[in-house]
Amino acid sequence: MKFYNPDNVQVHYNVTGPEIWEQTEGEVDAIVAGAGTGGTLSGAGKFLKEKKPSVKVILADPVGSILADLYDEEKTTPGQYVVEGIGQDFLPGNFHKDVVDFAIRVTDEQSVQAAYDLMKLEGIFGGSSSGCIAAAAAAYCVGLEGGGKNVLAILPDGGRGYMSTIYDDTWMQEKFPNSKFTR
Repeated sequence: MKFYNPDNVQVHYNVTGPEIWEQTEGEVDAIVAGAGTGGTLSGAGKFLKEKKPSVKVILADPVGSILADLYDEEKTTPGQYVVEGIGQDFLPGNFHKDVVDFAIRVTDEQSVQAAYDLMKLEGIFGGSSSGCIAAAAAAYCVGLEGGGKNVLAILPDGGRGYMSTIYDDTWMQEKFPNSKFTR
């Protein structure tokens, strides 16, 4: 039911969107978020676009999820991915694709490295979902022309729940035997 509960979208429209608007004093140009149920991205995105139509809403989507397929010509086969909590192999009812401007696909490796970078560079102990969104936000910013843009990334998880996965050397070696991550 959580994927089809309209109250999910509504609470982010009523609370998250206005909080972002207030905290940025309306100086937000883009938001980057993932979609698990779709409520955060759809509700906050709709509110912000109503306040400022030029706001871009970017979906960060793990490779293996089908949600990014809704925004480009590349069709993928649903697959497995390490990133938890975002991405889907179906279209959640709370995901309002008309709010999203485009999607950025992020690999598991990019997500994990971005989570490590958040900790090392920013002191943010995030999980793989936060890493996925941070990687997508960085990719979006690299593609921007000119400066002076305020891009907000909604980081949904903390690293504590990942102590036996992305923050465990043995698990990482098993999942990514040929990758070189830097912490």
